Amino acid sequence: MIFIHYAEVSFPSKGKAFGLALEIGKPEMVSYFLMIISLYFAWRFYQYSYDHIPLRDLFQRFREALHNRTNFHLAFLAKKEFNIENHEYLQYSNLNRNGFTYYLEFAEEFPSSQYYNTLEETKRILRVPVLKLETYRLYKYCYSVLISKDFSDSIVPYLLFLYAEFLFVTSLPFSQ
Repeated sequence: MIFIHYAEVSFPSKGKAFGLALEIGKPEMVSYFLMIISLYFAWRFYQYSYDHIPLRDLFQRFREALHNRTNFHLAFLAKKEFNIENHEYLQYSNLNRNGFTYYLEFAEEFPSSQYYNTLEETKRILRVPVLKLETYRLYKYCYSVLISKDFSDSIVPYLLFLYAEFLFVTSLPFSQ
């Protein structure tokens, strides 16, 4: 009813919408009405998603998944370079940076060749180029985002809403 009042909609026999003849006196009001409706649905979607999938939890899950994949990759690189199995110290959070290289110092224990039932320790340094590791992390992050149902359920609707609002605002007469 509000839309019909402000858009000066009348029902003569000029045009048809869903089989109903109507004439819109102020066609520019249609886009304003659609913007108000989209704001309302964005607000309602926010209320739903706030209770259903908190965004901070969603980003925390993405961050944890990225760290887990990075740690797995570091273990893979260490196995390839030093032929060691998964090491608990091989974690992204333990990396140090020196220029364009990440490095990680860790000790590897192995049975002593001289003494029975003793372990010897050897210091190892895993070096990984920053660009190589960060490219891998970016690839894995994008992959995680694209295959995630949570992302398409909670973030994509906001992106579509923002894009629609951007198109609306840029089509206004004062924005040109």
